[in-house]
Amino acid sequence: MTLQQNTGRIQTTHIGSLPRPHHLLDQLKAKFSGQPFDQEAFDAALRQAVADVVRKQVECGIDIVTDGEFSKPGFFTYIQERLSGFEARPTRRCCCSSRRSPPFRNTTRSISSRR
Repeated sequence: MTLQQNTGRIQTTHIGSLPRPHHLLDQLKAKFSGQPFDQEAFDAALRQAVADVVRKQVECGIDIVTDGEFSKPGFFTYIQERLSGFEARPTRRCCCSSRRSPPFRNTTRSISSRR
């Protein structure tokens, strides 16, 4: 594979997740919440959704396309599948909560007042 050079213009790309189709979101929700789901149907839906989003990116003129991170419901879940030592703590407050950290509270107030 050769590295494509920018000649005459800057190539376009993007980073991050793209909006997933609702039918794929439903299947991701079932998969990652432990509900029954059809793995083969999920794989087929994922392949089709990725093909569609890649086609749309090409149609829009994106030079370096991505899969839109369609197979990942979110960063935390992606990490949980690959590394050990991470766990959900839904009742635990963030270490940066405004009650504990006046500087954080003042920063968030300052940011929200600009809107």
